[in-house]
Formats: sequence, structure tokens, C-alpha cells
Amino acid sequence: MQTTLERGAGFEAQSQTEERNGLRRWNVDEYHRLKQSGFFGEERVELLAGLIWHPEEPDARRWTREEYYKLGEMGFFDDERVELLDGRIWTLPPQKTPHFTALRRTTEALEELFGAGHEVRPQGPFALPNGSEPEPDILVVPGTVDDYAEHHPVVSDIVLLVEISDSTLSKDRGPKRIDYARAGVKEYWIVNLVNQRLEVSRQPSPEGLYADIATYLPGESVAPLNAPDKPVAVADLLPPTKEQP
Repeated sequence: MQTTLERGAGFEAQSQTEERNGLRRWNVDEYHRLKQSGFFGEERVELLAGLIWHPEEPDARRWTREEYYKLGEMGFFDDERVELLDGRIWTLPPQKTPHFTALRRTTEALEELFGAGHEVRPQGPFALPNGSEPEPDILVVPGTVDDYAEHHPVVSDIVLLVEISDSTLSKDRGPKRIDYARAGVKEYWIVNLVNQRLEVSRQPSPEGLYADIATYLPGESVAPLNAPDKPVAVADLLPPTKEQP
């Protein structure tokens, strides 16, 4: 069995990658506040590399959706944008100008494409069966905003899910795409600002893979599965370049 010191040291290299991707870290004051409040009950936990562990487990402690809500109610996330993905809490980075521009352009393009009868929801949460509660950049669901006044959308509601990716590209291609595929999200788009393209994932499997992943470049168009006769131009989703008004 690994000692606490060995696990802590071995985790450092892994944590550097996860930290760059935005995995939230807990400081000592927060950890003691949680313990003193009785948050963990009879659980044996410890703080290593900014994450909370069960000493006998090889991986960091996972959070449930109910615990995630409770942490929010306790004020831990007051100054942060966060999301829950596969039992881990991730911080969402500040929006740079290209990200916000792409978010607005994509939202407007999809609102025009789907029209009445669909709600295009920017940066709102939805519930995954495994207890995750991600907050993707855009969800397209049937109905109106009032249809979701008492509950977040669930996977069966989702017509299209879109992430705008710059600093989050590795997470959006990695743990998010895996979680979305496992949950059965039928169509997942990544507006890739790093490489200036659109990546379309379809045909999800319970193993966390999409059988059909295609890339579309500026100058090309793609139609969503639920609107096959309404193609959208990739260039309309991306921030304009000097050559593109």
C-alpha cells in the first residue's frame, strides 16, 4: 500500500496537468472549515496537492451533485464560475474576447437556425445521469425557457451541445467528450478557437467514445442532426478575421 507521502508525491505530476485544465484546488483554511462544519461526517479524509482524499483510496474524493449544491450554499464558490464533471469540481476560466465573440455569434446563428420551438441556452447547467452537472457554453433544447423553470435540462432534452474552446480545448476533447458520450448526448460540437475550425461528434457509445467525429473548416458548412436542411457556415461561428467582416 502506498504511503500518504508517496501518493502525494506521485500525484504532483498528474495534478500539474489537471490544474492547467482547471481542476479546483482546496486550500488548508477551506479544508478545515469543511471538517469543522461536519461536512464529511464519519469519513476519513486528508488534503493532498489541493485535493481531498480518502486515505485508503488511490484517487481523490469525488463529489455528489447534492454536495456540490451544499458547497455553493456554504459560499465556497461565491467568486468563482465552476462546474461538476465526473465527481470533480472544475473552475471555468475568464472569458477572453475571442471566446465571448464566438459564444455570441454561435448563439445567434443557432437561434436563427432552430427558430421558435427551441430554447438556445448559453452557459447554463444540465444534469448527467452519473451525477455530473456541467455548464456547457450552449445547449439547444425543445420548448421555451419557462419549460425549465423547475429543473435543469437532462440528456434526453438535448438537441445540440456546443463548447467554445480555447484554453479548455484539452478538457473539452477529453473528460467532457467522454462524459457526454457515456451519457448519450447525440451531437456535440466544439468551436475550436485554437485551430479555427468546428469539430462535430456524433454516434455516442456507453464506453465514452463517439464513432463519428468530423472536422469542418471556415468556408464549409454543417447542418445539425435535428435540422438537416439548415446548414450553418463554420465562419459564422468563429470570431471574424481581418479578411472576414
